[in-house]
Amino acid sequence: MGWLWTSLDPDYAAAFAQLHEGELWQLTLDVHNDAVLDLTPCGLDAAGVAARLRSIGIDAHAPDNDPRQTHKVLWETPTEQIRAAGYRAVRLREYTNWGEGEHHAESVLIVDVTTIIDSEVKPLPAKNFQVPDHKRTGLGCQQCRKLVAVIDEKRSTATVITFRCTACGHWWSTQEASGVKQ
Repeated sequence: MGWLWTSLDPDYAAAFAQLHEGELWQLTLDVHNDAVLDLTPCGLDAAGVAARLRSIGIDAHAPDNDPRQTHKVLWETPTEQIRAAGYRAVRLREYTNWGEGEHHAESVLIVDVTTIIDSEVKPLPAKNFQVPDHKRTGLGCQQCRKLVAVIDEKRSTATVITFRCTACGHWWSTQEASGVKQ
């Protein structure tokens, strides 16, 4: 049996589909509440999630590098142990930073994929979740701090991106930014 991450928030799922240039699926599950391990009371605390798993007999450890990455605890937990404890799905809180700030969502880890009784591909919304329409984003000029235009140039086997400020005309490239002289 495999496992699958889903989100109960359609915008959150659509944003991930856009980010990975994938399809947006709508799944229908048949899971009774008793078969869902609810870790949402742990919030975004990876140590809390690990402690909750240990309380039901599953050996789990929190990652040292980011205490809010609760899903990392579950990725390292064998699904057989979760199923043996009587659970077919796990509900938890997670977060991601889209570059425009942190976004929190409730997600479901489907431990037993036989709980999926229907699936359907949905069209991606027209909204761009990676760069929201209401905000201007871009790289700031090193001199005047205004937004810049990007020009892509090919040199030998490496791609060098050259930036030109639309306000003051200043030019610089990724080679200069990385310390490599042209």
